[in-house]
Amino acid sequence: MEKKVKEYFEEVEEKEKRKTFIVINNLPESGKESPEDRRKDDIQAAGRVLNAITEVEATQLENAMRMGKVFIGQGARPRLLRVKMKSAELVGNVMSNVSKLQNSVNKGVSDPKARIYVNRDRT
Repeated sequence: MEKKVKEYFEEVEEKEKRKTFIVINNLPESGKESPEDRRKDDIQAAGRVLNAITEVEATQLENAMRMGKVFIGQGARPRLLRVKMKSAELVGNVMSNVSKLQNSVNKGVSDPKARIYVNRDRT
């Protein structure tokens, strides 16, 4: 019984942590060599995209991590960018205003494969 209760609370805690993550699709990757430099570039780029949606600055992002295997060559698509924000309220604010992305960052982009999308992290 005690083990089940502990597992339940661990699961609830993990769900709360996941509420602070978003995923950005099709955000171009940095060409820098150093992983730390690429991570900084990803945070800055994510900050610019999120600032176009609502008043979110790069300083309100805790971490950014690319997910998936790197593909090099013609036709290679950027990997997903998983961004950890400082609070679930910021995520809610971004998600409630995500429709503004179509009018700012994606304006004039007709190819759906080139558009930038922002979603909640559902992992």
